[in-house]
Amino acid sequence: MKKFNHKNSLIGIFLNQTQKEILLNNNSLSKFFFDKIQFIYPILKIYSNFKFKDIELTLIDEKNEIVFLKKISELLPNSISNDKDIDEVYFSYFNGVYPLLSIPLTKELDERHQNFLSQYSYSENLPSGIIPKFISREFIQSLPNDENLNFHDYLIKNINHFDVEIFFKEPDLRQYRLDFSLASHESFILTESLIQKKYNLEYEDILNLLKKDPNLFRISPFYLEIELYRGCENTCTFCPRQFQKLENDFSGIEISTIDKLVSSMNTDFPFKYTVCFGGLGEPFLHKNFNKISEIFLKEENLKELIVETSLYPELEFIKEKISNLETFKNKLCFIINLSTITESSYKKIYSKSILSEQLKKIDFLAEIFGKSQIHVQM
Repeated sequence: MKKFNHKNSLIGIFLNQTQKEILLNNNSLSKFFFDKIQFIYPILKIYSNFKFKDIELTLIDEKNEIVFLKKISELLPNSISNDKDIDEVYFSYFNGVYPLLSIPLTKELDERHQNFLSQYSYSENLPSGIIPKFISREFIQSLPNDENLNFHDYLIKNINHFDVEIFFKEPDLRQYRLDFSLASHESFILTESLIQKKYNLEYEDILNLLKKDPNLFRISPFYLEIELYRGCENTCTFCPRQFQKLENDFSGIEISTIDKLVSSMNTDFPFKYTVCFGGLGEPFLHKNFNKISEIFLKEENLKELIVETSLYPELEFIKEKISNLETFKNKLCFIINLSTITESSYKKIYSKSILSEQLKKIDFLAEIFGKSQIHVQM
């Protein structure tokens, strides 16, 4: 492999609308971020789609991330490789504000990116907000002209087509689902709380702090599972209902209970959350499925409503239940109990359902809500 005396060319910082709103209301954590950038890259120019107070940068007023990245790639210097097959030019990319940016880990990954002439370098186990991604011009120019594209998802799906450096560092905090990029109010509160606990925080300090004080990140329930309806007319061979007492079957949660729950979340935990109609019952059998779904879907803080269903009621029955929910299709998804698409096996597992009818219902939901919001549980 050829060696070039090449360095990081510039810094790109892209903020989504939520991040912009958070920083407009409270910009106090930005200084931690830019002090660290200045220490690591004292002479690099900064380009961002948000104008930070008292920070010298060039504004690229762009709301779409893919367009922003393509505009950044146009600002990069010419290659010095003199090789038509190698474009070594790259930049560091931050999709948010990183007050907990790790200086040693950023330097380490940057050095690896240079040494291995990578086209894309990132970490799979470090929480967002600890290190940037390092992205080459080659990678950006390979992206399809699709403004709805998620560029990182595109990389994962096509990872064998690129020279990728995947950075792993202990401790592995993925199980905690942490985010330090100020991508949400929860992320802001968590990041600020950690800095208050230890001003010069390093990545290896985070786990011990969280173990000593779990309240730092357990600030709110973010996932609510609700058994909307107690009961199911199916007799699936694997269902644990066969070992339960069923005298409370055929009862559902009252709308008044749902109203109290939503009111409590808004008052006590004003953060984004996900609701799942799960448990062992069939949610579509609840007489007020439509109304209860609407109550949640209208809430500003609801991220997603997940419906776990065996989907065995008649298609017309299901159509009636979702008749008013198309407006909220972006927040609604379905997980459908479908362990096989072999007719003989299906009959053995699901005694009262017909496979061909189930597949029609799945197609019907996919037409309305899109295939990306239809999942199967196997």
